[in-house]
Amino acid sequence: MSRLREFHGRTRYVPRWLMAALPVVLTVPLVGCQSRTLVITQADRINTAMQLGRALENQTGEPLELTVVCVKPEDLEKQENSRLSPDSLITSKEWYEFRPEGGVPTGGRFDIPDSQIYVLTNKNRICGQVRGPALRGAIEDGTAERFIKGISFGRKSYSKKSAIYVFPKFIDRNGAVLPVPPVRFSPPAAYSSTLRVEIGVEPGGPHDGQYLRRVEKR
Repeated sequence: MSRLREFHGRTRYVPRWLMAALPVVLTVPLVGCQSRTLVITQADRINTAMQLGRALENQTGEPLELTVVCVKPEDLEKQENSRLSPDSLITSKEWYEFRPEGGVPTGGRFDIPDSQIYVLTNKNRICGQVRGPALRGAIEDGTAERFIKGISFGRKSYSKKSAIYVFPKFIDRNGAVLPVPPVRFSPPAAYSSTLRVEIGVEPGGPHDGQYLRRVEKR
């Protein structure tokens, strides 16, 4: 037994094995409290639906806007955000149609703080934190990997009512947003601090072949 300290003249003791374990316990990182990084691996050409019918070598794709949305349990207490529940079937089309515009939500728009939205976009004004330009594919960007860093969530990332969504804004030949399912990390703490997705095109696949996939498993 080892003496830890004295309280009101009385000495308190703890087992030596517990004393040895204390430094380890105190230094274990809390994964759920770490900021996260989204690693996006993109194919040579992405967002090509507007160029269907062109020869592959002539397809450059269109700039692809990408949005990361952190949804916390308190967000789901608002009726406007019911479709952002981790068990919903929301699509990118719905997010981009009803994403926040700032101020009081109207017209059924979602009500999520800017601090919980991270965007790759070419637009000058948009709700959320802009973390870089839109994706253009590995050839146009000169790199297959792009990153969104500093995605902050906190302790509530352990909740089953929490989720991190990744919404790609794929567009069809008429410029309409395709109803592609987002990638969903829920609960966020079930995944590592580095979240990974891949973006590409599969000829003959749904949504004109456009896809976004989660790379790692829980």
